[in-house]
Amino acid sequence: MDNFSKSLRTAALIVSLLIGSLAGSAQDLNLRKLDAYIKAAMVDHDIPGLAIGIVKDGAVVYQKGYGVKSELEGGAITTNTMFGIASLSKAFTAAAVGKLVDQGLVEWDDPVKKHLPNWKLYDDYVSDHFTVRDLLCHRSGYKTFDGDLLWYGTNYSRAEILSRFQHLPPTYEFRYQYGYQNIMFIAAGELIPAVTGKSWDEFVDQELFDNIGMRASNTSITSYQENQDIALPHVKGQNQKGKQNALMNYDSFGGAAAINSNVVDMTRWIRCWLNEGIANKDTVLSMSTIRNASQLHTPLRTHQSEIEFGTNYKGYGLGWFLQDYKGKRVMHHGGGLPGYISKIAMVPEMEMGFIILTNGESNLPSSMMYYIIDMFMGDEPKDWCGNARENYLKYYASLDAKREKKIAERKADSLAVIPMDSLLGTYTDKMYGTSSLTKVGKKKKQAYVLQLDPAKQMFVSKLEHWQGDSYRIQWKDDFLPWGIVTFKKENGKLGYTIDLPNPDFHFFNLNFVKN
Repeated sequence: MDNFSKSLRTAALIVSLLIGSLAGSAQDLNLRKLDAYIKAAMVDHDIPGLAIGIVKDGAVVYQKGYGVKSELEGGAITTNTMFGIASLSKAFTAAAVGKLVDQGLVEWDDPVKKHLPNWKLYDDYVSDHFTVRDLLCHRSGYKTFDGDLLWYGTNYSRAEILSRFQHLPPTYEFRYQYGYQNIMFIAAGELIPAVTGKSWDEFVDQELFDNIGMRASNTSITSYQENQDIALPHVKGQNQKGKQNALMNYDSFGGAAAINSNVVDMTRWIRCWLNEGIANKDTVLSMSTIRNASQLHTPLRTHQSEIEFGTNYKGYGLGWFLQDYKGKRVMHHGGGLPGYISKIAMVPEMEMGFIILTNGESNLPSSMMYYIIDMFMGDEPKDWCGNARENYLKYYASLDAKREKKIAERKADSLAVIPMDSLLGTYTDKMYGTSSLTKVGKKKKQAYVLQLDPAKQMFVSKLEHWQGDSYRIQWKDDFLPWGIVTFKKENGKLGYTIDLPNPDFHFFNLNFVKN
């Protein structure tokens, strides 16, 4: 090499180092801005604690805990603090099924009945033609969150949840429309014991957690409680007044949302996906699994406002939401349980991904997705969290307005027709199970108490006369607002329905008839 060539090479190296240094400085500056933005957004969104981890080019470039594990007891959130990650579990279940496919135990398009002989839905044709792939992409024909009361606070096993779900009619035609379905992911998880003899929990632990190095992650409330560094849930509820909530047992939720983890482990999960399924020099996820998971199976409607800020398509793959943003493909998913909201996102073309875990309730984690992507694109991020907060408050104001309208329309002087004592007894809903109406106390302190037996610690309330044969209830669950129970006689049979509007649990699906 001549001196001129050497000089050119040296100059190029200097320029390269200079650019790298400047890029690093810019990134450091952006991360400092991000730090300040998170702190401010947590105050605006009333979030007790948050943990975040960001991966770029195969390395963790930002990892930090904010706030407290408990508003009552304190304790600083760290990167090792455990959270319930809720529906972020779905990608693990899809990956686990992918490993079954790799092992030749199932095929993506096998009928579910081939592996779960007792599999049955309301429609026989759908039962027979429902595939493994159908379980994982929200095209079952059921409305978003249909059947979720079967796992929420109940004593039902995963098998019983699936068995009871058959009594619920679908909302849409099979494979016709998107409907976010937790029950189907529970079923997907139950494929694992059917073909391996191991539980979903054991398989995920051995095949995914262990191989990726996710040493703290688990699938059980028992294991979660044994950890000394856990974030406690804070439920805001329908009145938007924050309150620390007791831990609930979601073990029966299984493949849909039962995993607990921290940002240290979740950044390892992200790195595995961005590294073509390789972790610790071993292939944990095959390219076949990654391709199937990141292929759009169920399209979603794109609104004009989304198109205007850079999204032209949306849909669901297998365990992941898929969309574009400013010309880049984004894989992401949110998770939500009472008192826990989380978000994971990856932009494979940018070799970037992040995880946000919180022990509060707001849309902050989802809105942070766009802020962080903008930041790494080199664009000036707008106030995504501020805009999201406004929309959040507007939504709950609309729910408040509906309740106020109901109060205004109440005819309190309308007397009951059906005598209260004749209402006493046991009622049954085919899907949900039994409920009981009992009379407690004596004389002036007598009260009529309704409970839904499968979740009797949570769904229990005194009846307060509302109007006619309708009664107001307030469950022992801070997550849900008050509702109205209406008794009626049809075809000589006494029964009741529940009007309790909320975005998460469909009490309108229940129709109890007296035994």
